[in-house]
Amino acid sequence: MIYRCGTMGKSLGRRVLKRTLSGVLSRMIAVGLWAAIFLTGCGGDNDTTPALSVAGSSWTVMVYLDGDNNLEEWALADFNEMEAAATDENLHLIVLFDRSPYHSEAQGDWEGTRLYKIRHDTDTSSMSSVRLTDSVGLGLAGDESDELNMGRSETLRQFVSFCKEAYPSDYTALILWDHGSGWAPSGADTAKVGTKFIAIDDASSGDALSMKEVADALSGQPVDLLGFDACLMAEAEVAWELRDSARYMVASEMLEPSTGWNYTDFLNRFAGVSGVKKTPEVLGRIISETYLEGGGDMGLSLSVTDLKALPSLGAAVDALALEMMALGPEAVTSARNEIPDYNDDTCVDLRRFAEALGVSSETRTVLGAALSRAVIVNGATNLDEICGLSIYFPLFGVSSGQYGDYTSLNLDFVDDTEWAGALRDYKNRAPYYTVDRRDEDGSLLATPGSE
Repeated sequence: MIYRCGTMGKSLGRRVLKRTLSGVLSRMIAVGLWAAIFLTGCGGDNDTTPALSVAGSSWTVMVYLDGDNNLEEWALADFNEMEAAATDENLHLIVLFDRSPYHSEAQGDWEGTRLYKIRHDTDTSSMSSVRLTDSVGLGLAGDESDELNMGRSETLRQFVSFCKEAYPSDYTALILWDHGSGWAPSGADTAKVGTKFIAIDDASSGDALSMKEVADALSGQPVDLLGFDACLMAEAEVAWELRDSARYMVASEMLEPSTGWNYTDFLNRFAGVSGVKKTPEVLGRIISETYLEGGGDMGLSLSVTDLKALPSLGAAVDALALEMMALGPEAVTSARNEIPDYNDDTCVDLRRFAEALGVSSETRTVLGAALSRAVIVNGATNLDEICGLSIYFPLFGVSSGQYGDYTSLNLDFVDDTEWAGALRDYKNRAPYYTVDRRDEDGSLLATPGSE
């Protein structure tokens, strides 16, 4: 299994764990023929689709489909899933699709970057959507020379700007599709300014987007819903960095399979919602529900976070950090070892860690209330282990998780909360871990030792 995450070593069977960053530079394959309609000038000016009609319920959904890596096969499959959805007269679905020269020869075996307006088509072996051009912003002329760096902030900025101008609507959603690894950089990007965590572009030397780059791209043009069809993006640090970029964030604490979200199902279900009930919160809930329904026997999570509710969560994290320092390293080590972790042993579920640490009833109440306000949908196959948001806590001495990059240069969360101070206090005072093995449920079994 390939997952969309930076821990490509955690493969299970033949599927691909979908969207992590590090180790992503291996190659794979995809699906059938393609057909595209070429338009000239700005896509919005030449598209003949009728204007959206129902006031208060119109949508423009933008998909930043980065298949220029070993997920190309599944990028093609998800594109066809979008085409297979029933036509919704109140929704424009615009896709910026970047393919790889290596992983798949399917559907025309074209290379480079193309801009599409999705058109209904049930043939999953071909692409029949409308190909658009944007020679001014994105620099896409509609020919074979079109190639963009999906790991560049300006590419994302111009894509969102194009969609908002060409397809105005009541609500906007942006879905970032690719490998992901939370706030942390991939190994190939650690030397670059800013940490890299989403949308790795093989043709651009493995460049990828950092959280700050995503925030910069959406500065002055926020969206109503920001979704990550990628592994490991439901981190408190990610949400905090993007709190001014969107109202709601849809993301997973866990690994995602290569198949990702169920686009046909969620688009069809959302199309069936009447009128003004088609709100961003409802869209996020439907994406989460349909994703979990298609998971089979694999453990999945997909939460919806209200980013406007984060101030109280920041205050709750401060309370947890202060108790963590007061309880001391032995209690923290015990709690850290007791619970499952994510992203190469670098993140823990926020609620589960507080419970394992045995914080005061006052802190539990404050944190519980803050999470209830912030995480409006906590979709998970194992709700006992998942609250909807994880937080950075590397297993020092075993997996540092780019702790040196956990700075205010890369993360507002470091300056705005006490969490970095609590980690620093623990690292300075605690014995390091010597990991013996993992328990059957995946929890670390460790004994204190020295680095």
